[in-house]
Amino acid sequence: MRFSKALYGEAGADPKLTYSVTPKSDKVDTFTFTVDGNKTTLKSGSVGNFTWSASTNKFVIGIQLAGGGDFSVPAYEHLWAPFHFFADADANVSLGANYNFVFRPRQGQSGRVILEYNVLVDTHGAPAVFSKNFWAQLRCIPTVAK
Repeated sequence: MRFSKALYGEAGADPKLTYSVTPKSDKVDTFTFTVDGNKTTLKSGSVGNFTWSASTNKFVIGIQLAGGGDFSVPAYEHLWAPFHFFADADANVSLGANYNFVFRPRQGQSGRVILEYNVLVDTHGAPAVFSKNFWAQLRCIPTVAK
């Protein structure tokens, strides 16, 4: 599927992209995703559905650790908020049509990893637009070649 068709559909109206996330970590009890003020709390391994659109302006994850305690993840704001969140992943791995984003927050001068969690993203047949790899290989077709 072409990038433009994935975002604008057949009608070419305002851009939007429907995607699912499956967060996972054996050290996390729940992940709370806040997208444009709507909160969705997911247990590790559960699936949540979201839509990015031209009105998207905030993307936040709250983490409730297994055994108690919270872990703060900085909020991402503005139109491209979820794209910036996933671009900050320590790694992303293609799993067929999906991508697994690996996050390893660090602490102190030694940069010791204090937590690891994964977020599997399914863009439902659309290109893997949240992956830096997608953007690195994207090429525009010159008007002359069309």
